[in-house]
Amino acid sequence: MFCYIFLVVELKIFIVKLYRIIHLLLFSLNFVKINGVISMHGKIGFFIGCTVAKMAREIYDSASKVLDSLNIKFEVFGEDICCGMPLILSGYEGEVKPIAKEVVDRFAKKKVSLIVTSCPACYRMFSEYYPKILNRNLPFEFYHFTQFVYKIAKERELNLKITPTMRVTYHDPCELGRYRQIYEEPRALLNMIQSLNLIELKLNRENSTCCGGGGLLKATFPQVAVEIAKEKIENEIVPLSVDAIITACPACYLNFKDGVRETETGIKVYNIEQILALALGGDDNE
Repeated sequence: MFCYIFLVVELKIFIVKLYRIIHLLLFSLNFVKINGVISMHGKIGFFIGCTVAKMAREIYDSASKVLDSLNIKFEVFGEDICCGMPLILSGYEGEVKPIAKEVVDRFAKKKVSLIVTSCPACYRMFSEYYPKILNRNLPFEFYHFTQFVYKIAKERELNLKITPTMRVTYHDPCELGRYRQIYEEPRALLNMIQSLNLIELKLNRENSTCCGGGGLLKATFPQVAVEIAKEKIENEIVPLSVDAIITACPACYLNFKDGVRETETGIKVYNIEQILALALGGDDNE
């Protein structure tokens, strides 16, 4: 009887160890559970985008740390080519087709099947504009960073901690929220960090006010863009008595940083990749 119990216990231990090994292998081979179905992606691409590549490299550094923690291997794109959104915003939609074709050809050449980006504008271009501009369905899956990481984080426990406790609020970027209806994934990721106290803005989700950083306003009338950010900070964010503003868009992130600098409120500004990397034990590069 004792031998039987011993064998049963040993078998259970073996099964648990085997499950953990298989689970690790699945992720190291870029098996991703999407919408309840496990599929294998030969390669995953990370499209950096102009804003991150040129003005907010710290966002990519943090995104890389988070993806590494999930054992996700990826190919980097977008350091030397734009997605084309500035042309759309400038009214030159007809000029985007060559760019879209070049970007898609680069994805195809590297045989990637899933593209992740931290930039909501790039994500919108890939998922909304490219199929229309190129007049065909594209053989890639496109995800904003928050969507992709949340889907995987639900399957793998992340040791997300920040000490001491921080009171934060989340700003919904126009491109991510109003145009692509991605509201819940960023909040779900933030709520995974137990020491974060997420305080919602009175105007949030589809009612969120713009920070002023998008729509080429920052490029054409930079001080107007900053004034819009300052108004939001002073009227909506300061009354919440939060330690930090978190967003999920490099344009919003940069404009809020300028706004905070001019209002001298001392509120920190993070893109969501940075707060996740910090929660994983990284340095505070705010």
